[in-house]
Amino acid sequence: MSKKNNYRYVAYDAANGDYQEFETLKEAEDWLTEDDGEGISNEACCGQNYIAEIQYRSVVTTVDERSNYHVHTDECPEDCDEEEWPYNDDWDFIGKHSYEKIDWDKE
Repeated sequence: MSKKNNYRYVAYDAANGDYQEFETLKEAEDWLTEDDGEGISNEACCGQNYIAEIQYRSVVTTVDERSNYHVHTDECPEDCDEEEWPYNDDWDFIGKHSYEKIDWDKE
């Protein structure tokens, strides 16, 4: 389930309220300045645009899975007492959400 990406920087354009992720600092700078020929936004002039280096990444550790539980069917006896998935049916697993520090030298 782990999907890591190589994005190291996040650029925020305050004039548009938009952000984008980039692998390099140069890509982030280019994105923020690509429309400067048409005029520089007031937000950029006031220092409200920024580029941040991503320092932490979310990690989810699976605690329990739906596949560990019984699914009642029409073929179950009426007195079937096997344990069903005790959580919302929208979820296939329950997990713990935390963050890990990124060591960019090892990435």
